[in-house]
Amino acid sequence: CIEADVKMYACQMTVDVFGFSHDEFIGGVDYVGATYFLPIGKEADVCLFI
Repeated sequence: CIEADVKMYACQMTVDVFGFSHDEFIGGVDYVGATYFLPIGKEADVCLFI
């Protein structure tokens, strides 16, 4: 994903609710809230919710 310039975002609230640590994720993930992400997702060519 990094080589293909794919941006990966994790919902910070979900990370907190489930008690995950940032260390449990691969490098390069940005932790953001919905207010930050929605304009980005709206303009993206592809947006996957996993």
